[in-house]
Amino acid sequence: MKKFCIASLCISLLLLLSCVLNLPDPIGEDMEKFMPHIKYAKHSIYFDSSQVSRDEVISKGDTIGLQVWLKNIGLSGADYVKATFSTTSEYVEKLTPTTEVKYGNIPAESFKMVSRDGYSSKQSGYTIQFVVSDTTPTDTQIPICIDIAGATDRTWKDTFNITVF
Repeated sequence: MKKFCIASLCISLLLLLSCVLNLPDPIGEDMEKFMPHIKYAKHSIYFDSSQVSRDEVISKGDTIGLQVWLKNIGLSGADYVKATFSTTSEYVEKLTPTTEVKYGNIPAESFKMVSRDGYSSKQSGYTIQFVVSDTTPTDTQIPICIDIAGATDRTWKDTFNITVF
């Protein structure tokens, strides 16, 4: 919150001075860097259903639970962040949840992972789960798309790939 207040105060003062002195906009496109900006950070396999050894390798036929972290690379906090996950891959079945996952507040320059139920804990469970089709060729890249929204009607899109071995 401290960074947000300082950034907001600086922005307000610069804009006020610009208006009073009839100067050009002192911030312009640089204002965007003071806003929250949410993007994909990383993922890890929380579980896989491999019959062999639960090897944490994504294989065809596996049920996979992924933990997905988002990062706020902006200089102010993002409130009420929620993400909806999807894929265009024909090799993914039963992707859940199909509704938004609530990440809550993500402070500036911070990472956050939540479970499908919105609980924030490293070991609380998976963020998304899906089944990899038995017909998936080896080395297939499966795109996972993320639609992200925040409290101020700001939206972001990001994508990451998982590889089937």
